[in-house]
Amino acid sequence: MGGVPGSGEALPGSLEEAREVAALLGVRADVQDDATYDRLCARAAEAELLWLSTHCEAVPHLGGTPALRLRDRWILPAEIAALPLGPRAVVVLTVCAGGSGPSLGAVSGPPLAASFLAAGARLVISPTRTIRDSVWGPLIVEALRRTLRTGRATPVGLVRALNALTPTPGAVAPWVMHA
Repeated sequence: MGGVPGSGEALPGSLEEAREVAALLGVRADVQDDATYDRLCARAAEAELLWLSTHCEAVPHLGGTPALRLRDRWILPAEIAALPLGPRAVVVLTVCAGGSGPSLGAVSGPPLAASFLAAGARLVISPTRTIRDSVWGPLIVEALRRTLRTGRATPVGLVRALNALTPTPGAVAPWVMHA
């Protein structure tokens, strides 16, 4: 799912990312008008891989908690935790800071990753720090291409490929797996 609006405009690169990821995986992308809460619920029930490229931000009128933006509304962590995810599902969140919660000193919790795990996901891949969509969109697609070329596409391989493509030399690689 991707290419949905936040404050009236889509994330730079998210629509292209969603379409290219879907093409590489041989599936249909739910983008723009199709990226709705009902569609997410339907896909979650059958997904072995759920890839979300959308806005994620703390929403003041929703208590400041990080939420995912779909076409029709914001989705809160409690709603994500109630999704009917199967135990084999892997969730990839290509959203800013993976839905990090409020900072507690130098640590911030990953409430969206934890919510997908509570819903039954086997594993969640997300960034630990803010990523720029216009920079990371093409890098995410390239990381998936590299992973698929190995013939043994695994979540670990995807995270390694993502971190290898970190654009700032010497920077802490932002991608992690939550289990």
